[in-house]
Amino acid sequence: MIRVSEDGIRRTVHTTCDDRSYTIWMFGDSILWGGGATDDEIVASFLAGDYERQGRKICVVNYGESGWANTQEVIELIEELKHGARKPDVVIFYDGGTEAFTAYQSRRADMPNRYNSFENYLDGWSAEQKPGFAYLAKTNTYRYLEEMAEKLTRHGKNTSAMTDDEVEALAGSILQNYQQNMDIVGLLAQHFGFRAIFAWYPVLVVGHKQLTPYEQETELKREQALPGVWSVYRAAYRDCEQTHRQNLYYLGDLFDDQKRWLFEDGVHIKPEGNRIVADRLFQILEHRSRRSGKN
Repeated sequence: MIRVSEDGIRRTVHTTCDDRSYTIWMFGDSILWGGGATDDEIVASFLAGDYERQGRKICVVNYGESGWANTQEVIELIEELKHGARKPDVVIFYDGGTEAFTAYQSRRADMPNRYNSFENYLDGWSAEQKPGFAYLAKTNTYRYLEEMAEKLTRHGKNTSAMTDDEVEALAGSILQNYQQNMDIVGLLAQHFGFRAIFAWYPVLVVGHKQLTPYEQETELKREQALPGVWSVYRAAYRDCEQTHRQNLYYLGDLFDDQKRWLFEDGVHIKPEGNRIVADRLFQILEHRSRRSGKN
């Protein structure tokens, strides 16, 4: 059901990679990687299948990694361009949710996922080398008790929520950082001769999809666990929708006409949703829109 190569690349179905293949590299987080889906149900495989049905030989490479934000993807693109034998014809960045979530975590844009946890771990590394009981903090029992204590402490309090002004400022910095990355990729595209596409994927709380009871419950539970997180998503996606740049496509409203259950959680979608996304990406690739940034 899931195959990953020795290089850490997940298998894409319906694809043939050789020197003559039209080549598409795709970068993104776990949404692109395909969490909860089999190899033939991920976006990359559905996109390759669209080309296969047209009788066209296509090579789609899925560089998606769980928790990755766009800056990490750009760094991976640079490494692959430096060392890869076959250069891409198209590079697609499939983003949005992680940009909003990592900014919510750290209260600033352009930070990797769980940065604060890594920072605290590295800062405490020297202390762990000394004799004592610091190792106990790494046990599952300690972590469970710490989590329970945190829940009891913040019970009834909205300690993690931000003010409206803070949310707006954070959303603005998310889009500013993203566009700076677009500028860098644009220079790489000119030098290496590929076309760059940037798409922000659908998430549960943007657009006007009629939510199923399960999706409504998911939205509520997420907000209870992380107060204010959806405000950051909505503000960042609103700014993306209003940012009209060439090769930037807002897909936040892609499911507006869908009434069926598509969201497994706040961001991960069912295979039926992956197919809808892949078909839209195929349209973007094959029919250059006169106006980028909006469906």
